[in-house]
Amino acid sequence: MDREVFFPSGELRLHGRLFVPAAPTGACVICHPHPLYGGSMDNNVVMALTDHLAGAGLATLRFNFRGVGASTGSHHGTKGESEDARAAARYLMTETGRSTTALAGYSFGAAVILGFASEDFASCLVAVAPPLAMMAGGLPEQPGRPVLLIAGDADPYCRSGDLDQLYRRLNTGSKVIVLSGADHFLMGREDEIGQAAAAFLTD
Repeated sequence: MDREVFFPSGELRLHGRLFVPAAPTGACVICHPHPLYGGSMDNNVVMALTDHLAGAGLATLRFNFRGVGASTGSHHGTKGESEDARAAARYLMTETGRSTTALAGYSFGAAVILGFASEDFASCLVAVAPPLAMMAGGLPEQPGRPVLLIAGDADPYCRSGDLDQLYRRLNTGSKVIVLSGADHFLMGREDEIGQAAAAFLTD
């Protein structure tokens, strides 16, 4: 069972839910959708990822970005929220005694973690419905880390051409899953997403 936690991100205090099994097979930070559009750690896709990863034996930390729920501060854009995700990774690694962690994110959360592929602490990434059409500066570089990409074929923010372009630049061991008939909100597809993420991170 997970427990409520608070941890620092610079001068801010972030709110999360932490689960650490007796003998974790891995660890993963889960990042939520855009804070200005109702995104929080209680999002349906975030919860599905958390439940399936925990069920597969991974330690998990889902948390609220700055300014969301009980997390202090205010929305800053990708830069500030990237610092929050780094802080979450540091906290999870400290709590589990691990030197690396996987990172998963949905929508805005996926955009945040796609910037971490070259970070030493990022073992691998799970990016669900990354809003590639809205990411300033084009598609991010992805050196050295396997990445699982999951998106619906009816998602206007993650068009198939952009997704294919990103996938071709990924490291060996990466994978792309396209969900037929699914849009950006992925309603009813949560279990498929969680199962795919768990299989990728425990393979």
